[in-house]
Amino acid sequence: MVREVTLTPAVAPQPHEPLWLIAARREIGIRETPGSRATPRIVEYHKSTRLNASSDETPWCASFVGWALAQAGQKGTGSARALSYASWGVWLDAPVLGCVAVLEYTGGRGHTGFVVGVDAGHVWLLGGNQGDSVSIKKISLAAIAGYRWPRGVPLPPKDERTLGPIAEGGALGGVAETR
Repeated sequence: MVREVTLTPAVAPQPHEPLWLIAARREIGIRETPGSRATPRIVEYHKSTRLNASSDETPWCASFVGWALAQAGQKGTGSARALSYASWGVWLDAPVLGCVAVLEYTGGRGHTGFVVGVDAGHVWLLGGNQGDSVSIKKISLAAIAGYRWPRGVPLPPKDERTLGPIAEGGALGGVAETR
């Protein structure tokens, strides 16, 4: 089950947080524009891909991931397909703050975003096109097909890799579930 969350107050970067995650956090709240007009920032995310779509109605989770990575000087897949991140970078056995999580659905569809927390049976994913916005969602661990990390970028030291739950007043700021 996927539940959208809103964060209050604004989410602050954590110590030793990857630069791409800091860039992604700054985008929380960017939303699609209803109707035929497109949100310019989402169109900018698409420019990080070969698709270079001009609509915010085009799925944009992978475009957002690629854009955030580029803000930190990292290269994404160049694809607007979420599943392109399933073979990008290096495989991780467990989530690390800021790693890319890939979800695979039936019919070749998927989703991708950045891990910002875990709790019993769930991962918290900061991503684009989650409820038509950049937001943080709670995702079942069973839905995750893999975790990836940029090739050539050192992982944080082991004592800084532990991810805790996101909870009211926790390290990532208060979280309120929305429906």
